[in-house]
Amino acid sequence: MTNERFKTNFEVHGIKYRVNKLQNERLGHAEDDAYKFVKLAEEGVKLSGAFFRTELDKDREFQMALYCSKTMLIYSKYFLDIVIIYSTYKRNRFNLVSSSEYYWNQ
Repeated sequence: MTNERFKTNFEVHGIKYRVNKLQNERLGHAEDDAYKFVKLAEEGVKLSGAFFRTELDKDREFQMALYCSKTMLIYSKYFLDIVIIYSTYKRNRFNLVSSSEYYWNQ
């Protein structure tokens, strides 16, 4: 599609490489996001009484995490349902709003 539109002859792997390189330059590496999230979550625990746990594999590599803000913990006492929001280690490619922004802005 790109080659047809711009009358070029780029190979697919070359285009992918350049797009990924540009994305990493603009936004940083995706694996850095997990480390930043852990730091922010740990600060949230110290500052506001949030809940945060991580699970590591046998090689002590990050597998998953659960973060609940103080507000979420308060609401959990009144509501029995749990909503789990799944997110990948990649960026928010679809520009989805966070759950707190979605519920508070309705």
